[in-house]
Amino acid sequence: MLLFEARRGSVVEIRPRLRDRIWARVHADRIDHELASGASPDTDLGRALRAQRLCRSGARRELAVGIERTVAQSRCNRSSARGAGPFNRAAVSAAADELIELRDRLLADRIVSAHGLAQVRQLLTEPAGPLYRSGGSDLALVARSLIASLECADTLAV
Repeated sequence: MLLFEARRGSVVEIRPRLRDRIWARVHADRIDHELASGASPDTDLGRALRAQRLCRSGARRELAVGIERTVAQSRCNRSSARGAGPFNRAAVSAAADELIELRDRLLADRIVSAHGLAQVRQLLTEPAGPLYRSGGSDLALVARSLIASLECADTLAV
């Protein structure tokens, strides 16, 4: 794995150890927040490992399935949506087209950025985010922004 070492101003090759991989998994939420905020995956081993994992097709598929389920549950009537998450149904229904476009972009066989993937994961998992709370951000606008974020490929994108 190649990382940029700022102190030397050069690229160095690092072989991640098992404990490095475990550390990155245990701290995935914190690392995702860093990546979503724009931190480079190229300068930190934990972020690089997490970016690799996020960019895998299986992880992208999981995010896409989460979006698809949320849109499908928003279209169900309340009585048949038992077990559905406490998401903002009205916002999800209004942004359904944009969310499906986001799902399609996640499933496309194209390069995506770890930065954008971390933002999508936050959308799906953060209870204070626009997917779950009413008012605040326009979910359709957020989905379009996430699609754009996926387009800006990090160096470690796959």
